[in-house]
Amino acid sequence: MTMGTLTKSITWVNQGHDTVNPLDETYTGSTSFGTSSLASGWSSANLTAIYLASKDGVYTFNGTTLASGVASGSYYGANTWDISSLLSAGQDSALAYNKQGSSYYKIPLALMSVRYTSASPELPTADFKADVTSGTTSLTVNFTDQSTGLQLPGSGTSETVPMLPSRTFHIHTHQPVTIQST
Repeated sequence: MTMGTLTKSITWVNQGHDTVNPLDETYTGSTSFGTSSLASGWSSANLTAIYLASKDGVYTFNGTTLASGVASGSYYGANTWDISSLLSAGQDSALAYNKQGSSYYKIPLALMSVRYTSASPELPTADFKADVTSGTTSLTVNFTDQSTGLQLPGSGTSETVPMLPSRTFHIHTHQPVTIQST
């Protein structure tokens, strides 16, 4: 059986109409993300800011300066950053933003997603082979266990349980055999 992956994704959507006026010399906008409940061990984390302005803004996430992009159109744009290394388990996060120079700047949407990826558990498989499947009376059949992922009681680990059962058939007739793994 092949192993797969399980992905858990947590997303925050912060909507706002925070405007930085070109005449305002002291205002810096910000939006918070309630990330204090995050457990460590995330596989990736991304932050996207969508803005309305002819010139991109200036950004910091949890105190670290983020690179600004280039406007996508004449009056809008978006930036996406990998913030995996900027998150801290057990702490809320904040994106701060401001205008560049004397430009008007508005951020209507900030999106953050955190993903956890892990291997899915391997399921046990029962796989027994018979060395012979037909013959004369007093036929002895040896079964080989090729099962995988069976768990021994109390072991706490998945491993193959070796079994080499055999059976002698004394009646000349068709006899079905069932071997189960539980």
